[in-house]
Amino acid sequence: MLNNDYSFLKDMKQSLGICFNGQLILLYLAEKIIEWGGIVLAINTDGITVKIPRNQEVEFQNFIELINPVDIELEYVGYSKLVISNINNYLAITKEGKIKKKGKLFRTDVPLGDSVDFLIVPKVLELYFTKGLDPATVIKNYKDYGFSIYDYCGSFKISKNYKVLWNNQVQQQLNRFYVCKSGAYLYKQKNTKSTPDNVLKGYGVEIFNNFVEKEDYDINYSFYLKKINDIIYNVEKYQKQLSLF
Repeated sequence: MLNNDYSFLKDMKQSLGICFNGQLILLYLAEKIIEWGGIVLAINTDGITVKIPRNQEVEFQNFIELINPVDIELEYVGYSKLVISNINNYLAITKEGKIKKKGKLFRTDVPLGDSVDFLIVPKVLELYFTKGLDPATVIKNYKDYGFSIYDYCGSFKISKNYKVLWNNQVQQQLNRFYVCKSGAYLYKQKNTKSTPDNVLKGYGVEIFNNFVEKEDYDINYSFYLKKINDIIYNVEKYQKQLSLF
């Protein structure tokens, strides 16, 4: 509320003071944790993710309570597995078996009103990292896992300054589509003299603004599999780097 332009409580000086002090406290804790022997994996605005030996968990918590610089009870969440792409994208499994996800790479429970594109990607990533399922098998047999054609859909809202073209026909500015082997390219063109730009370079799409029931949607699985495998490669490369410490 302190940095909300529409709040009667707005006070930027107090807001900045709280933020700066919070960051200094976290940096202090991170420094002490490193001195203790813990490995700091990530720091965000309100917490620190640390790697420690399992048999030193109680000793670590006692140490943190001892050096706690504020009179506030600290909270702890233990993870049995942590899959990190970056500070804003991760998937974690708590010791109780609960899955926590953050960021577009891993979130599958997107709030109403937020952009939803190619949900099949985070859904398959979750199955791969939590159950070890083969991505190629999952995306080609998606109905067996409770997924639908909508999970393959993405959308683009193109500015009114452009004309939207698909299959030699003018389309509306906002379109839902999936990547299709026999699909046509989706273009945007600023004026009749300019060269049309391919919205999804190298891939044809099927416009899916209205639901159509099909036995075979002719999905171009290679597009989705490439996205999935690229993320897996980058995440596992990062995980290997962390294991060196």
